[in-house]
Amino acid sequence: MLIIFITSFFISRKSKKSFAKEREINAKISGYVEEILSGFSTNKIFNNASEVIDKHNKLTEEYRKRSKIAYTYSGIFFPLSFNLGLLGYASVAVFGAIITLKGRYEGVGLTIGTLIAFTQFSKSFANPIGTIMLSSNDILRALAGAKRIFSIMDQPEEKDLGSYYIENKPNNHKVW
Repeated sequence: MLIIFITSFFISRKSKKSFAKEREINAKISGYVEEILSGFSTNKIFNNASEVIDKHNKLTEEYRKRSKIAYTYSGIFFPLSFNLGLLGYASVAVFGAIITLKGRYEGVGLTIGTLIAFTQFSKSFANPIGTIMLSSNDILRALAGAKRIFSIMDQPEEKDLGSYYIENKPNNHKVW
């Protein structure tokens, strides 16, 4: 069971970093798309659609790579913990059977009832860990999103520098 905790600790660290990177790139894509859409007519006038598309494709490709890494790590959690739980169950059953058979001939050891109780305990101990690992994907995504939100909230407030007045003066009868 200790193996489950150790492996889940290392995988969760990798997964958390990957989800944070994924959220960061998602924010870059959102900002870029918003910037392009707000300046759509300017982009159209200067005919730089191919540059815009190329940059967007690079950002989305980076996002795809990071998402793949993040979901690979988080997808490993449940099967790994489930299989390690089964391995623990099998090892308790095998070693318990050996101790029970050896003890029966020597007069000391486990009874079959005690062995069954230990195997059931082993199985019931691993199931909640597997369930937690199953929902860890959502937990790690929520933590990465919360970190982004809190970093935005921690930004200093913009100061109001007052208003500016632009005077419209005709110059050679040309008015803008």
